[in-house]
Amino acid sequence: MSLRTGKWLLVMLLWHAAAAAWAQATDEQGYPIATQREIEMMERGYLFYPPRAIRKPAQAQAAPTPTPTPPVTAEVHTAPELKPPEQAIPVVPTPAPASELASLSMAGEKILQTHGHNRLASLPRFEKSAMYVGGGSSVVVGKTTPLPDGRKYRIEFSDGFMSVGGEKTLGGGQYNSSVTRQRLGLFLDWSPNQDHWYVTGGLTLNQHTLKLRAKPNSTVVIHGKSIEVGNGVLDIDYSLPKLTPYVGVRYVRKPYHDKGWEGFAEVGVVLSKLNADVTTSLIGQNGLTESDVLAETDALRKSMYRWSVVPHAVVGMSYKY
Repeated sequence: MSLRTGKWLLVMLLWHAAAAAWAQATDEQGYPIATQREIEMMERGYLFYPPRAIRKPAQAQAAPTPTPTPPVTAEVHTAPELKPPEQAIPVVPTPAPASELASLSMAGEKILQTHGHNRLASLPRFEKSAMYVGGGSSVVVGKTTPLPDGRKYRIEFSDGFMSVGGEKTLGGGQYNSSVTRQRLGLFLDWSPNQDHWYVTGGLTLNQHTLKLRAKPNSTVVIHGKSIEVGNGVLDIDYSLPKLTPYVGVRYVRKPYHDKGWEGFAEVGVVLSKLNADVTTSLIGQNGLTESDVLAETDALRKSMYRWSVVPHAVVGMSYKY
């Protein structure tokens, strides 16, 4: 036998010995188990085995008959600190019910709720300015401008139109009368419940006069005394102060959109009584005194404005642009 043949036989013997050693490591189903070294070589691409060669993990090389684990030891292995950390599941908040929206709203803002047939009120920054006209005790023209806090201010001109030559029967006497009622007002409207109703307050700059002239050759009754006017003079001039306060209540029928027409009505009073200036040449007739004339002047004023205030009432339309 040649030397080359001997080397070949030696290699074959070593190969069969290694194969016999590897064949001894099998799993429960009889499949060969790769060693850790073989697994590393396969991962590096040096060896290629069928899948069954690594069917069982490396820890399967432990003793074939492990001793029973006591219950205490099992509890230790299942302790929370040995478990892999669990990933936190994000909690999705549920929407708040509609009844709690007002309490969850941002500070300084109100969520306004109205009936279905009314316009849904909007935040003050979405309010629009409006021009309006109306008529009643006088004709009014004005402009409404919203404020950031939800209130509104108005600038208004009112004219009752001058009437000259009218006749009035007051206190048992005949008088020729002339009336001038003009005013420029600055008002602030506030709705406590954010609805159709507003409380109004402000100031008015007035040109409001009522002039009475006793008719010549007529008879007037002054403080219960009958006086023949003849060619005499009895002139009474009533007038409001130039600057007066005003309070009222305003109702606005709002449109369904931020633009368009809306109706309104307002009643209020000027908190001031009419001043009086009297000129007469009838003192002394039938015992007439100056105090009688002043008493009659006050009685005539109360017959026109019973509560010493000047009322105001108007209805109209406004256009929001």
